[in-house]
Amino acid sequence: MIQFLVTTSLVLHLLTFLWIVTLLQKINNQQTPAVDEEKLKREIEDLLFAYTSEMKEENQQLLEQLNKYKQESSTASSIKRSEDQVKAPEVMMSTEMKEENKRPPASKEQIEYEDYQPPALEVEETEMYEQSNTAKVLSLSKQGYSAEEIAKKLQLGKGEVELMIKFYQ
Repeated sequence: MIQFLVTTSLVLHLLTFLWIVTLLQKINNQQTPAVDEEKLKREIEDLLFAYTSEMKEENQQLLEQLNKYKQESSTASSIKRSEDQVKAPEVMMSTEMKEENKRPPASKEQIEYEDYQPPALEVEETEMYEQSNTAKVLSLSKQGYSAEEIAKKLQLGKGEVELMIKFYQ
């Protein structure tokens, strides 16, 4: 009898020991994903840093292009001003001619839009919408038709018609 108890005790102790080892392995396996999560976080941070630095570079290039464009446009406008000053006598002569005619000349916009006709509105075709089977069933049901009559009219199953009627009432 004692041998049986000792043997049973040893077997139970071995099973317990194996169970504890298995639990420790599971705990260790759960900790490794935490390491993987840290690695994943670092990779994401690196990607975000790379992306933001790339955006900064693109913004710098855009600013440089805008500044270059502003400089070009300012030099072009200064050249245009100097040309306008040279043309000033011609403008004065044209204003004198306008006074002589005593009617305002047609501006470029007036000339362009004088013959303008707005586009005609296209008549939209009235679209016909077909009622769904459910709407047809409910409509016929309100008119007093029985489920069998509705099923025959719409070529649907009687159970389907009854279900639609019960569901929407």
